[in-house]
Amino acid sequence: MLSWWFRWIPRWIPWTSVLFLFSIYYYCYYSSYTTIPTKTRHTLQVIPQTNHTVLPLIYQSSKPWNPTTGQGFPYQRQLVKYSFLYRLLNSLPKGSFLSRWYSFVHQVARYESIDLKGGIVSVGEYYIQIEIGGTPFRVQVDTGSSTLAVPMEGCSSCRKSSFKYSSNFTRSSIISCSDRKRCTRNVCKVLGCSHCSSSGACCADRMPEACGFFLRYGDGSGAEGALVRDIVKVGNTTVDAIFGGILHDTTDFERSSVDGILGLGYPALGCTPSCIDPLIDSMYQQSKIERDMFSICLSTRGGHLVLGGYDSSMSASEITFVPMTLSSPPTFYAVSLGGSIGVDNEELKLDGFDKGVVDSGSTLFVVSDQAFLQLKSYFQSHYCQVPGLCDAQHSWFDSAACAALRESDLEQLPTLTLHIANMLDLILTPHDYMLRVQQNGYTFYCLGIQSLPSTGSFVILGNTVMTKYLTIFDRQEKRIGFALAGDCHVVGCERYTSCESCSLDSSCVFHIPSGTCQPKEDFHSLLGIYPSCGGRFCFCKLIAFIPPRMWTLLVVLSIILVLSVPLVVIQYFIRRRWWIDQVSESDALYRPNMETYL
Repeated sequence: MLSWWFRWIPRWIPWTSVLFLFSIYYYCYYSSYTTIPTKTRHTLQVIPQTNHTVLPLIYQSSKPWNPTTGQGFPYQRQLVKYSFLYRLLNSLPKGSFLSRWYSFVHQVARYESIDLKGGIVSVGEYYIQIEIGGTPFRVQVDTGSSTLAVPMEGCSSCRKSSFKYSSNFTRSSIISCSDRKRCTRNVCKVLGCSHCSSSGACCADRMPEACGFFLRYGDGSGAEGALVRDIVKVGNTTVDAIFGGILHDTTDFERSSVDGILGLGYPALGCTPSCIDPLIDSMYQQSKIERDMFSICLSTRGGHLVLGGYDSSMSASEITFVPMTLSSPPTFYAVSLGGSIGVDNEELKLDGFDKGVVDSGSTLFVVSDQAFLQLKSYFQSHYCQVPGLCDAQHSWFDSAACAALRESDLEQLPTLTLHIANMLDLILTPHDYMLRVQQNGYTFYCLGIQSLPSTGSFVILGNTVMTKYLTIFDRQEKRIGFALAGDCHVVGCERYTSCESCSLDSSCVFHIPSGTCQPKEDFHSLLGIYPSCGGRFCFCKLIAFIPPRMWTLLVVLSIILVLSVPLVVIQYFIRRRWWIDQVSESDALYRPNMETYL
């Protein structure tokens, strides 16, 4: 019996090799290295409401971070894993005998750099859907700028899949460069524009007859083109507005899920160089909204933008308003911070911490270089018991490092308190400023605080802060309101937070590697089980029990097992046929020749 099996082992090796390679290919094709999907394409329905316009904010991944800005998230970060020996020696008192080995054991920690694609962290950027001249566009919501800009026909550098605005199919009008009312005069030579009108206005480089606009952002991205006037539809509201038609942009201006940008800042930020009214100003001037106000509620799964008011049902606490600290003329939405930050029960004076700009277009909590070093020094002098914090060579309190910390490690870190105008405290727990990342079955935490040399005396309160607090921008009363954010009325698959609730919705699937609920049409799976599952094929209790790293092995073994069954059957019939042929030949050889006896 054993001899038969040994004789058949060489025959099975090619089959199993093919199955194994096919399994690896299938798994790699359908499962990405990033643990959170890089885009969300689910279309959300606008909620009609009286006196103001409510629009769903759709989550998109954060674009790569640039060292000169707080927008985006670092494209590459160093992931640091700590061994048991490293943790043990790190926990010992520094004066003990064994602790003398500590300096030799920091190499035990494993360091590796991998790409963290956009969306792998729990903060990102958010966009809404609008229509301009009947063409739909997805525009990022940015309170740190004031211009509405979308790609225009003729833009060769714009993303190929973007919707393009065309003035040929609408009643729009290109703002002429000779328009003395709308195209700002006497700025062309000062700014060094390539094409100038007779009045000294800057004309568009790629359409010289049109009034030009030129956008430049702190992250190095930018766009330029012509100013256009047309009907813009926001939710169920239409407004006559002037916007920028992009004829050229940089490669990092557009995201894969977004066509353009919607600036909600003050009009002074909208001079590019011709000054145009931001969309929200046009809506208020044309009585499309009742109040000069808007509010933003963000979550890791989406959110809502309310133009003309706010929805108190989106808050989980009482709303507190504080006065803005505005320049003249007003530009950014800034509040006073008092020059210090609370670290647990102590106050820490920080350089360049006088005021904070609330900016939905920035991903992180951004401070000056000096303030960042002061925070780092304080953390390292008080919380060295947290693994990796005080490592001289690879501390995770840096702009490009993440650490494999545990829940018990996070509990040892302090709570940060921002004092807003001496009237309100915004509290950030370690779970708020340490951004959770899942990679290859490991859980890492990245510091959500970033340094920026050019911030001066202000900091940027980006999405790291705004995802915790509902923010109300009351331009009419020159104040900002804060309240703990509720569920933000997130609609679509993103509103489900558990595997069980996600699997009950037939239009959604649970993405196992990322642990998120996503639209069904965006993901493929093997037999409806992996990497996304839905309905009765989603074994949620098993998913919660098995670590993400084990799913790779289980998927490969399952594919081999399933595909081996028909091969076993085929091999059985081939073997059976061969055996019958052998028996037939033997019978023919030894069967007596009856003719010799006749």
